[in-house]
Amino acid sequence: MAMAWLGKNRHYLADGIQRRHILTTLQKCGYGDSPDKLVDELIAQTPDVIDRVAAELPRDFPAGLAKAIFDGLRVSAARLSSQE
Repeated sequence: MAMAWLGKNRHYLADGIQRRHILTTLQKCGYGDSPDKLVDELIAQTPDVIDRVAAELPRDFPAGLAKAIFDGLRVSAARLSSQE
């Protein structure tokens, strides 16, 4: 990850990022006292974004790599959604 999410410490590993880390980072960046709505919008847009990106990949893009990335995005979105 190219940047850290904030909390009591900095969090760099994608599978360890929790919703509270994203909310803390958004608050510190000036997105208000309760940026939950923004996180919910990002989660809700994930399936459509995956579909659009998949449609734009070159024909010779490795299918297994695309699947791994898209599956990871789905799992992350589901995890963040369940942490409300």
